Amino acid sequence: MATAALAGAVVIAAGGIAGCARPISGEPVATGAAAGGVNQAEPGATFPTATIPTTATTAPSNTPRSFPTRTTPGTPRPRLRDHVLPSDCLLTGAQMSALAGVALDDGDDTRLINQGRPDSYNCSYYLTAGGILSFTGTIKVQQPESGPITDEIVAGLTEPGSTTVPGIARAVIITPPDDYPQMWVVTDDYVVSVVLVGSNLPAQPSTAAWTTAAREVVAALPR
Repeated sequence: MATAALAGAVVIAAGGIAGCARPISGEPVATGAAAGGVNQAEPGATFPTATIPTTATTAPSNTPRSFPTRTTPGTPRPRLRDHVLPSDCLLTGAQMSALAGVALDDGDDTRLINQGRPDSYNCSYYLTAGGILSFTGTIKVQQPESGPITDEIVAGLTEPGSTTVPGIARAVIITPPDDYPQMWVVTDDYVVSVVLVGSNLPAQPSTAAWTTAAREVVAALPR
């Protein structure tokens, strides 16, 4: 089973789609960071931030984080870049709640500072009931580091045993049941990942629930 990588991440939560920033105990919150900056891994990029520690810290268990990278045998994982839209919060809390089967707040756009590798970005969702294990899901919108979205990119996201849903986007891929249930929604312009924390769910989302969420993701993307 996949295990989440927690060590070495410093988190800054910028105001999400609901316009709120979620302070996390012991960690700085970016009061000046606005959505719409670009990945600092790109030449000449800038992104306003609060002061952050320069040494690695161990993030508490309710901290937004990057989920484990799955591997697809025989097909290289595509190289994708984060933070391609002003906000990754494509779904409301109500829409994510319907998918997860548990009540979630509206999302918070989040920047993760990763030592030794580029910063990463996503929209983080939490249980409305709160608690130290309230972090329950993410949405991340990406594009290829170079070139268009190709069939090879789609193949690199498709694991053995995945379920595909036709007729919604270029590809909708539901990965096999796991500790972190996941769906990829691929259009001609964007690659969107929706991931949930299985331990906070009453059950794995059904294909019908994923399909509804996929339609909602496509509807929320820029035309």
